[in-house]
Amino acid sequence: MDNVLRMSNIGKCMYDLYMQHYHGRLPVSQVIQAVFDEGNRLHELIQARPEYSKAEKEIACEIKTCGFTIIGHADIVSVHKVIEIKSISKMPSRPIDWHIRQVTLYMHALNKTNGVILYHQKSDGKELSFPVAYSSFLALECVGFFEKLHYHIQAREEPECFCYKPFVGDYCKLLPPKTWD
Repeated sequence: MDNVLRMSNIGKCMYDLYMQHYHGRLPVSQVIQAVFDEGNRLHELIQARPEYSKAEKEIACEIKTCGFTIIGHADIVSVHKVIEIKSISKMPSRPIDWHIRQVTLYMHALNKTNGVILYHQKSDGKELSFPVAYSSFLALECVGFFEKLHYHIQAREEPECFCYKPFVGDYCKLLPPKTWD
């Protein structure tokens, strides 16, 4: 999969993504898998709402650049906008940066100018949405991130680690080395 990268990885550390490419992802615990499964069920429930009945769901997106493809799936796409659903533990007061970047990549790939990030708080079901206006500058910056990652993968040259707590990757240099035990 040297020539395919995922839009949903835009918020991750380039070093971690590089290491995952060569060494694979570390196994996911049952607890983390249960969180993923809960998020997937929540996506399906939101996508089934009457207000989204005419919208398309899980639309494949791709951006071809520099000999590789950046792929993703937009949660909900209507005539006018892209909606990205995020199930979270704590409601943010503003949209999270990498969520803006992810929906911007979807808008770029689908030629849309309006996006929405819909946050669903898992503990109480409260929801909050934030509009996201398309920015060609941000879209190109995001594509540039993947171009740089692709370069490092092709050159077999480790990029710098820029993880920050609490969001660190499997191979983050801020953590003790992990083993395959």
